[in-house]
Amino acid sequence: MRTTLANPWHPHGGVTITDLGEKQFLFQFYYEVDLDRFLEGSHWTLNNHLLLFHRLREDPMVVPLFWSNFLVQVHDLPTGLMSETMARQFGDFLVQLLEYDMKSLNKGYGGYMRIRVRIDVRNLLMRRKKLILGNKSCIYARFQYEKLSLFCFICGRLGHSERFCPTRIVHGKKNWSLDRIYLLKQSLKEQWWRQAPSYGRRRRDHDWNIDPNRDLIDEDCPIEIGEGKK
Repeated sequence: MRTTLANPWHPHGGVTITDLGEKQFLFQFYYEVDLDRFLEGSHWTLNNHLLLFHRLREDPMVVPLFWSNFLVQVHDLPTGLMSETMARQFGDFLVQLLEYDMKSLNKGYGGYMRIRVRIDVRNLLMRRKKLILGNKSCIYARFQYEKLSLFCFICGRLGHSERFCPTRIVHGKKNWSLDRIYLLKQSLKEQWWRQAPSYGRRRRDHDWNIDPNRDLIDEDCPIEIGEGKK
């Protein structure tokens, strides 16, 4: 683990990793700048498994490891709504805004906003947010998560694949055959999963399509946009 993680981290003072058991590890950085750079980044993965971190001030065996930082792209926004105010509202909806990318607000990143948020990984990943504009028309802003790790396209949760999804176990393998899972995954992969952006390139997005029996968090409680406000 130390060799694999040290390459992308490049800590100036090195890092000591201690196995605590129960799939928990203690990371000790020797320079504050290394720790800050590590914590301020996006999420980290090992062999496609999401690593959950907590800055330690207590017994490491009682720390709740439920939170992770993610870079999220917000698509399908009118140009007038690419603002700091909207970035904060989207961040609060996803749980907690950490920061927003000023380049994405000023240049539009080819048509989307980019924010960094803190997410409770026990919950479903939010896929969209309803907006009511000043003229009472409705639109949906869609969320796309950069560099998703192990993720289930059936239930929308992190931490397991479609083969081990509780939904598939409850509803039976016939309802969620491997062929159906493959087709679903191909149709949704671009909707959920995004690589880091590059300027000057516009990606084509596809309509959301998923089994109607899937349990979803209600995302239709709208953000209302007043006349002349951004």
